[in-house]
Amino acid sequence: MPTDLHIESLQFTLPAWEYTIVTDPASEALSSAGDATLVNASGSTRTIRSVAVIDIQGWTSRLENTFYPASISIQRGMSYRFTDGGSGDACWDLLFVMPRELTDAEETQIIGLDYPAFLGKSDTETSSIDKQHVMYGQWNFVASNSTVGGYGTVMDSSQFGTGLPTLANRLHVYRYTHIELTGSHEATYGLTGPAINGIIEGAFGKEPDLEYMERLRRTFVLASDLE
Repeated sequence: MPTDLHIESLQFTLPAWEYTIVTDPASEALSSAGDATLVNASGSTRTIRSVAVIDIQGWTSRLENTFYPASISIQRGMSYRFTDGGSGDACWDLLFVMPRELTDAEETQIIGLDYPAFLGKSDTETSSIDKQHVMYGQWNFVASNSTVGGYGTVMDSSQFGTGLPTLANRLHVYRYTHIELTGSHEATYGLTGPAINGIIEGAFGKEPDLEYMERLRRTFVLASDLE
């Protein structure tokens, strides 16, 4: 059992963004107070990516502590809003926390699919992303609601992830919003993605030497496998 446990609250913020399409003259724009970027635009599909990093090196490296995540709270600052939302507009909003960075190949998988690569469209699909590498994840399926002026309704939502302890120096937060704008639109349309604030509750503590060395070994093996 770990000793010298102390509770900590880790936080991250992903900013709101607005993606707008104008038909005459044709133009598209992504505005954000943060680092949201458009990573895919094909036909009626757009994918927007946001990232954040939680630095815990002071606890894990300097103090040789292991982080034990306990729970996470995801707070949205507002609703999803489809501007001039047509009846076919929808988005899949995916957020997950990992103790490592995604590789380029893994990111390409996620950007190119409606479903995240490590979840898969079926149980038989293969993926380069080990599900054990995901500490926490959440996805929302959101559809436009024409009866309330284009505000999005969360039609389906789920959480996933292992919640395994980690010795990583940083936790990497990724958000991919996959937008399908297929409704009947007028001159201007698009989607506003809400800001997200995340709070990860957990504890740092010292493991017995044998457990600590084994976890440290697995951390280095994982890093080597991804190079």
